[in-house]
Amino acid sequence: MGIEFLTFVNPAAPAPTNPILAIFFYVLLTPIAVALQFLDHVFRSLGPTHAIGAFGLAVMVLTLAIRGVLFPL
Repeated sequence: MGIEFLTFVNPAAPAPTNPILAIFFYVLLTPIAVALQFLDHVFRSLGPTHAIGAFGLAVMVLTLAIRGVLFPL
């Protein structure tokens, strides 16, 4: 598991050559991508998400959750 693991986030993006940058992207992008995939799956199983879309709703919920966690800072 290393830099090549980041290709599941964006397969078209070139792999970072700097190991520090790779760790930065791995630490930040992997949990966000997993959370978005999970929320998208949850909202697809709910009823009417046709107007805004399940992924759009997942982005909004994750944005509010991140802002709620960072608000005390």
